[in-house]
Amino acid sequence: MSWSQPRPPRRSRRWAAAPFAALVALIALAPGTAAAEDDAITITPSRAELHVGETVRFEGTSEAFPLVDPTWETDGSHGTIEVDPDDPTACTFTATAPGMGWVILWEGERRSGSKGSADILVLPAGDQQLSSIAVSPPEVNLDFGEQEQFSAVGYDTDGNPMDPPITPTWTTDHGTITADGTYTAPDSPGTATVTATAEGGDAAGSAEVTIPAGTGGISPWVWALLVLVAIVAAAAGWAIRR
Repeated sequence: MSWSQPRPPRRSRRWAAAPFAALVALIALAPGTAAAEDDAITITPSRAELHVGETVRFEGTSEAFPLVDPTWETDGSHGTIEVDPDDPTACTFTATAPGMGWVILWEGERRSGSKGSADILVLPAGDQQLSSIAVSPPEVNLDFGEQEQFSAVGYDTDGNPMDPPITPTWTTDHGTITADGTYTAPDSPGTATVTATAEGGDAAGSAEVTIPAGTGGISPWVWALLVLVAIVAAAAGWAIRR
């Protein structure tokens, strides 16, 4: 009779795989790993549409965890971002070139932490419609012959500055003004309205200039000359009487 050596008992494959599965689960739950899942952060708005030169503010929130180390990112091809110094969970995106862009908010180490994203559609600036013009300064007081430099900024229907900026046409009803907005007060008192218009719309902006009466409508130089003549005449009369 032959005897065979007994075989060792076979291990269940299910029990052999258990330690590996447990290890995977622990890694997935560890903070700062790729399992800290995408889209755990909500960005508002989730999609924005704006023109070149316009801005939009994004804010990030999360119901799963506090945002203690947020980092903003954009592709840089269609705009720039500026993080709010008082609230790093918010940023302002400024559109610079037409196309489809995005912003991402990371929590923790970039590329490995949790994140949220928003899509941005940047339209050409040519789609803007001129709606209003603001003239600066809006009001000023000037003496006879004094000058003031005025400037004008055009805004579209959404309240954003026109890009490219407008080239204003200047007019006034009292005094003179040059093509670059340099106003010269006349030698007579009154109130002047300085007006700026531009091509691309019927919008107009204005400023008010006040020229006070001062010396009764006489130029300061003329007044000084009259005083000098009076002094000379008085001196001559005194000399004759002597």
